[in-house]
Amino acid sequence: MSHFNVAVFTTDDSLGIDELLAPYDEDIVRAPYIEYTKQEAIDFARKNYPQFAGRTDEECWKFMAEGCTTDRKGNIYSTANTDAHYDYWIEGGRWKGLLKLKGSGQRVNSAKIKDIDFCLDKEVYEKALHFWDVVVEHKALEPYEEMPFSYYKEEYYREFYGDRETYARRQAQFSTFAVVTSDGIWLEKGSCGWFGWSDETPEEAQEWEDNYIKNFIEDTDPDTVLTIVDCHI
Repeated sequence: MSHFNVAVFTTDDSLGIDELLAPYDEDIVRAPYIEYTKQEAIDFARKNYPQFAGRTDEECWKFMAEGCTTDRKGNIYSTANTDAHYDYWIEGGRWKGLLKLKGSGQRVNSAKIKDIDFCLDKEVYEKALHFWDVVVEHKALEPYEEMPFSYYKEEYYREFYGDRETYARRQAQFSTFAVVTSDGIWLEKGSCGWFGWSDETPEEAQEWEDNYIKNFIEDTDPDTVLTIVDCHI
């Protein structure tokens, strides 16, 4: 199970947030369709489950077909929503107050683009530098400090971010895991799985984050409303 943040863009002429997100609900049931042909199911089992590497075709297929609807050819059917990205969502959630307003510095979940401060967050930047120092570089903590919590080992940060400066900058610059445009298109930098795991490469993540403002903010009508939602999958 994972939570991830999504920026939903709405205008006076667009659908509301509920309607824009609705097509991506995991609970939507589709008309039955072939998810795997028999051969695709066999190949998938052998590729993804080491215990089936030396098993017969029939054993592989039975494993994949267990509990599923099949036809006489052995095709495996599904009714799952092929566009599913979440099972529930809430405005703000774990990212409550992510948006900072110009001038006042007030933190909100939703605002017009023209009113949002997208500058590098200096406070987050400094905290990220310190995090890198103690978690990745193993520098000593001050006597009053507790070790910051981290899901990952230091190797992950070195592989995914490369260096201290890149890590801090990417933490402090505004971006979200995914975007839903005002015409209902879902865009994301990777596929989010359980426990915060995502399948994008370091290069894909960097391209997404470095170009986020250019791609989604700069050329968008400044009166467009940006709302942060917390999605769960």
